[in-house]
Amino acid sequence: ADRWNLEYLRQRVAAEGIEMVGFGQGFLSMSEPTKELIEKLLPEGVLAHGGHPVLRWMASNLTVSEDPAGNKKPDKKRSNEKIDGIVSLVMALGRAMVTETASGTRYDTEGVQWL
Repeated sequence: ADRWNLEYLRQRVAAEGIEMVGFGQGFLSMSEPTKELIEKLLPEGVLAHGGHPVLRWMASNLTVSEDPAGNKKPDKKRSNEKIDGIVSLVMALGRAMVTETASGTRYDTEGVQWL
C-alpha cells in the first residue's frame, strides 16, 4: 500500500492478526530484487508464471532505470504502459530475499515459483 493514508489499513489488518511490513519503491529497496529478477531468474528460466497474458504484457512494457552507482529499479514513468504487476513481483521477491528462517532466507530454502 502507498504510505499515504496507510495507518487506517495497517490498523484494519493488525486487528486480523496480520503484520504489515514497509517496502519502498526507490533504488534502496528495489535494486537487489530487480537485479535478481532481470539478471538471474528470467535468463535462467526459473521463474514460472504459467504464461499469464497480463504479466507477460506488463513485462513487455518494462523499462529499468539505473542510478550512477549501478542500482536498478523498474521505471513507471519511462515505461510505455502499465508495469504494476512486475513492480509487485519485484517487491515480493525483495521480501522473500530478506525473510529469515532458521535455515536462511525463505528464498534460499523455498525458491521462487509462480504457477
